[in-house]
Amino acid sequence: MHSQEKQKFFVEAEFDELEQLLLDIYERAHHAATALAQQLEEKEKAADDERQWIADVRTQGMEKQVNNPIKRKSTVLKELIEEGRNAKNELEAKRIAPEEKRLQADKERHDLFADVVAQQQQQQQAWLIQQQTHAHQHQQQVMQMHLENQTQQQVFQQQQQKMMTELQVQNSQVQLELLKVLRDIKDK
Repeated sequence: MHSQEKQKFFVEAEFDELEQLLLDIYERAHHAATALAQQLEEKEKAADDERQWIADVRTQGMEKQVNNPIKRKSTVLKELIEEGRNAKNELEAKRIAPEEKRLQADKERHDLFADVVAQQQQQQQAWLIQQQTHAHQHQQQVMQMHLENQTQQQVFQQQQQKMMTELQVQNSQVQLELLKVLRDIKDK
């Protein structure tokens, strides 16, 4: 009975640990989903900024052409192209930053889940070892009880043989005494 209560306690403790682990996983997954939603918003904002920038560059080009009618159109276009390249490089850098953040977050999530899986495997191994230890202890207890029982039986058999031997000796002595008495009676 005590063994069953102990086993029930260990099963309940294991269940509590697994429940806490699942809650932790859920919480981490919730944080990861929130981070992904935030990254999506940042990407949408970056795309809106890029569209706005393209519109601004066009407007600036038109204004430069209107403000500098002396400059040839090709010179204005070359300047706009150069500005566009510079601005595009800046936008690309801005676009890459959230992507790098996303990749870092993905790596962290992967590491987190790898840690959780490793932790679960360790807990399962510990539980299996614990169960094997309990089974081994139980087996040892049964063997110990069996050995004790055998020892008690041997002691009982030895005592019984000793008593039988003593009774036989006493019986022989009584028979000798009776024979002596009978001889004495016969002789008289």
